[in-house]
Amino acid sequence: MKKVLLIKLFLLLLVFAVNAQSGRRTPPPVSTPNPVPEKTPTPQPTSQPVLINAKYSLRVLRDIPLSLYQQFVVPDNSQKWVVDRLKNSMLLEVESGGEANRKEAIKLAKESEQTYIVLISLSENEMADGSNRAGSNNSKAKNGDITISYDVFTPKTGKTAYSGITQLGFKKTSGVIGKTTQRLCYPSNVYGDDFLLLESSYEVAERIMNNFNIPIPSLCKM
Repeated sequence: MKKVLLIKLFLLLLVFAVNAQSGRRTPPPVSTPNPVPEKTPTPQPTSQPVLINAKYSLRVLRDIPLSLYQQFVVPDNSQKWVVDRLKNSMLLEVESGGEANRKEAIKLAKESEQTYIVLISLSENEMADGSNRAGSNNSKAKNGDITISYDVFTPKTGKTAYSGITQLGFKKTSGVIGKTTQRLCYPSNVYGDDFLLLESSYEVAERIMNNFNIPIPSLCKM
């Protein structure tokens, strides 16, 4: 009898264990969200300066007689002003040279591979009655008896590519081929005969730009 009770108790526990096990549910798997790919920032275009290659290379020389060193404070400024005005154009590569006569300038042009040689020559009318003294009311510069001529010599051949002449004087119209330039943008510390030299030097530079068919830039900085 005792044995039967033990068997019944064992079977009862077994049934209870099976029912408990069948009632247990496996929890659903935790869903892991798919990783979102990081966006790569789009590189912004950086503004680069616009580079303009020069079309022509020029070297400017001067030929000034000793007598004109009495007429102007620094007659060599004529060469400087021509160079400065030519450098206003981004289409020209310009350098300043030293003193030279026509024969020497031609020789330099023949020895050059790409650079045009520009000779700036000042001259005076020696027969004129005007004074050679700087600041005189009757100076040769004011009377139109001083001129600036230019010659542009071709590289390798030394032949004259362009040439021209301009006359100093109050009545002349400044600028290339009669076009008035902006005098308000001239250097403010140049007066008298030197102002006439400055004005004609700018005209020479503008004539050279015109010879090369290059747009003439404004004197005034925007």
